[in-house]
Amino acid sequence: MRLRILIISFIVLFTSGFGFLSSQSSLETDLEDQQDALDSVFVAYWKAGKISLRSLPLTEETEVINFDAINNRQAEALGLGPHLRKVFDTRLLFDRESADPYTFSVTHIFEFSKEIYHMKDKTEHMDEDDYPTFMEVISHGKRITSGEELQLPNPWNNSLDHWAFALVMEARTLFNSWKTYELERVNVDDIKTSDFRSMAYLHKGVDGFRNEWFYLADQSFTNSIAELNKDKFSLASSVEDLANRHLIDGFTVEQQVKLLLRATSYLMRGWSRQQSESDDLMVKAPEDVELALKDFNQLGIDNELVWLAESYLYIKKEDIERANVSLDKLLSSELISDKEKELIAETKEHLKNRESGKALNFLTDKVFMSRLGASYAYSYADEVEWVVFLKKSEEGREILAKFENFESSINKAKEFLSLEEIKNKSKSFIGDLM
Repeated sequence: MRLRILIISFIVLFTSGFGFLSSQSSLETDLEDQQDALDSVFVAYWKAGKISLRSLPLTEETEVINFDAINNRQAEALGLGPHLRKVFDTRLLFDRESADPYTFSVTHIFEFSKEIYHMKDKTEHMDEDDYPTFMEVISHGKRITSGEELQLPNPWNNSLDHWAFALVMEARTLFNSWKTYELERVNVDDIKTSDFRSMAYLHKGVDGFRNEWFYLADQSFTNSIAELNKDKFSLASSVEDLANRHLIDGFTVEQQVKLLLRATSYLMRGWSRQQSESDDLMVKAPEDVELALKDFNQLGIDNELVWLAESYLYIKKEDIERANVSLDKLLSSELISDKEKELIAETKEHLKNRESGKALNFLTDKVFMSRLGASYAYSYADEVEWVVFLKKSEEGREILAKFENFESSINKAKEFLSLEEIKNKSKSFIGDLM
């Protein structure tokens, strides 16, 4: 069971919450849409929050943190108004005995929203990667305030720092644009091992898929496949240890991980191409799914994801009998929810009525990207050492709790974060205050 869950998690990791709309697209328009997301006020808020922390003057020689002096310096550098100064107060991150996170009334939200726009202009040309990594700053801060030494994974760099945030964000209700920002800052060439480079490309592809940037997704999944088809293949120690505990007979650790990642990459690219509704991509989807099944079959894997892929291909080929066999396997699986089984049963009903087109659309739209495996999607990611640190250590939980407060503040102001809305609502706010 553990191995089956592990294998499935490679596919379903990061895929919950997808939505699809029909649209004409190209790589150029995808890049433009992605840039629009990165230029949003929500990303500006997230970026400034991280800059406010990464630019803290903390080094190995620092012995005391003068919070007041640092807060004043950060406010001037980032153009922080009185509300943002309180939200970005460095005491909230390092001082366990500091006051509770700043909260503000509805009447203050309008002022807070205007401050965010001012800060966005101020930080537009600033780059957080000009400063030490977030984890390095946290390490220095914890040493100064508590005397505790945090051991960071070695090596550590900006790309790993961004990817760590992106990985942890997938299990949280943060803005999708924040995930896109973190992944866009990941330079895969900075990642040392082949397995993690492939996974990073996969993650970038899933982000493109989630945002319906199908050509960007296609590019990322293709990069993952190219990485895995190279002659040299290296593994991170945590991946090697995990794979050794679940090694399939007849394969080396490297062979197993490589085939599994390649099958995942082909299957995700096939799903993305099928959902794109762009003729030049959709026509290639069945071949990708077949290549994925070839790698899965070589490993002897026979699980829910394989049955889904088989169902897709058999319906595509109008092989109704074999499609029903795979669909019946899904219906009997303990890992498929009752709701998903209802969808699969409806797919079978379409096949019974000789409506292969409807069955295919129903399967790919309703089942492929459902929440299959959401409860165990992190069975692999939990083994990555920096994710373990952020999610399971006391220090990591404290860090994530601080960012929950950070997210809460902008959620309250979200409906006002439009210049037009600020104009429209200013009079009503004045009326309320009077």
